[in-house]
Amino acid sequence: MNTTTVAALKPAATRSPYLAVVWAVPIAVLLAVLPWVMDSYRTIQLAYGLIFGIAGLGFNILLGYTGLLSFWHAAYFGLGAYAVAFMVKYMHTGSM
Repeated sequence: MNTTTVAALKPAATRSPYLAVVWAVPIAVLLAVLPWVMDSYRTIQLAYGLIFGIAGLGFNILLGYTGLLSFWHAAYFGLGAYAVAFMVKYMHTGSM
């Protein structure tokens, strides 16, 4: 086994936070550069995928720790959708 596999198997309390930084920084740089190297359609698709991924993580945490599924936090998605719709309609915003 290499060191990253061994580090991933350790309990979270004993894991080094620097391993997360080693992965997080290149991913953040890649996500910051992607809008300039990809067309806008693919960038929007990636953003939607990341947003729904965050929503899926929320469901995973709710079901995993509590065993209960609540859709109240989905109201924030609905509130955001209504806010964007009103901005497009009344403030004539072209794109988000």
